Amino acid sequence: MFQVVTSQRGNPVALHEGHSYHLVSDRDNRKVWACALRRKLKCNRRIHTISEDVVGTTGTHNHESDHGEMKKRKAYDDIKQMSRSSAQTATRPDYFMRLNFIRQSFHSSNKKQPI
Repeated sequence: MFQVVTSQRGNPVALHEGHSYHLVSDRDNRKVWACALRRKLKCNRRIHTISEDVVGTTGTHNHESDHGEMKKRKAYDDIKQMSRSSAQTATRPDYFMRLNFIRQSFHSSNKKQPI
């Protein structure tokens, strides 16, 4: 599953198969995303998308995926989107449900999921 969320600094981050990617090229609808750990771990995996469909990949990951981290990023992005759409976010019941989900995700994030 391919999905784009927003980083804490407002940049697009792609989530795909338990890995996160940073945008390195954007021309028309064609985008190239590089593994977020490319500098830290010298990972050379890239994905190529048109609109939001993955059309190709290059390279391989030299590290395992972290599904817990992906859940945290997605939940964080959902809460940011929700807070932008409502001035009274903290009074909405779904806010507390999502907040509880994030707390659970943080506690279980150290557990690695199998590939």
